[in-house]
Amino acid sequence: MGLNYIGEIENGRKFPSVQLIQKIADVLQVPPHLLFWDEQNKHNKTRLRPRSIAPDTLKKNMAEQLTAAIHKVIKEY
Repeated sequence: MGLNYIGEIENGRKFPSVQLIQKIADVLQVPPHLLFWDEQNKHNKTRLRPRSIAPDTLKKNMAEQLTAAIHKVIKEY
């Protein structure tokens, strides 16, 4: 993974795979969902608000990847 790719993720032009989200969360030692919470509320966990900065195409891409990952897990069990 290159710096350009990371920059595109940070700027909302690309969206990481479910696997990459998990790897980033593991390295940061946080649950993956915390990567998507509003920065200004990160210390007040009772009032966290989801970020809404991702364009609709990236949201759709994320939903498709999550759905595929969920179906894969369900098939394995």
